[in-house]
Amino acid sequence: MAAITTNIQSAPLNFGRGILSFFGSIGRAMQASRINAELNCLSDRELADLGMKREDIRTRVAEVLGVEAQ
Repeated sequence: MAAITTNIQSAPLNFGRGILSFFGSIGRAMQASRINAELNCLSDRELADLGMKREDIRTRVAEVLGVEAQ
């Protein structure tokens, strides 16, 4: 019976963590989108100065933010 009570009591906490994780993921995806857009506005020379190629942008941004490259 104690296990059932503990599980019921921790349910709101787990739900709250899930919501925070969900919105955190959305926030990181939006940030990745903004950074991708900003980097794509740079010239190839400016990207080279940063040590990047245009085709590397998505992968590098995803690595830095810890999201999947799209």
